[in-house]
Amino acid sequence: MGNTAFTLTQISCAGTSESGHDEVMILYQSDAGIAHLFPAGRDAHSMDGGSTWSNINLRMEFVNDCLVSLYDQDSSLDPKLADYLVSYDYTPDSMPSSVTLSNPNGAKYTLTIGSVSITK
Repeated sequence: MGNTAFTLTQISCAGTSESGHDEVMILYQSDAGIAHLFPAGRDAHSMDGGSTWSNINLRMEFVNDCLVSLYDQDSSLDPKLADYLVSYDYTPDSMPSSVTLSNPNGAKYTLTIGSVSITK
């Protein structure tokens, strides 16, 4: 099997999971390995309807799949208490340049990627 790499370049918000804004954190996991939090620590990115988080430039690599999930880190500042927002499982056969995801609570986010590289 080959290796696939891509860069998450931006996230756009068309709706939040609660009134006001979501404090967005990215949790990504390649090939069912160790999950990684971005941004590191407690620096969640505040987003509301119509806002865009640009210049993320988060590079990820995988063989089989890379699960990218967004969480809302509320005022507790404890990542373990974050609320799930949306997720997308990238695979070598499913690498859309942008994908819009939503949940029943009203959250609606678009993930945009670039610099896709697939080696066999």
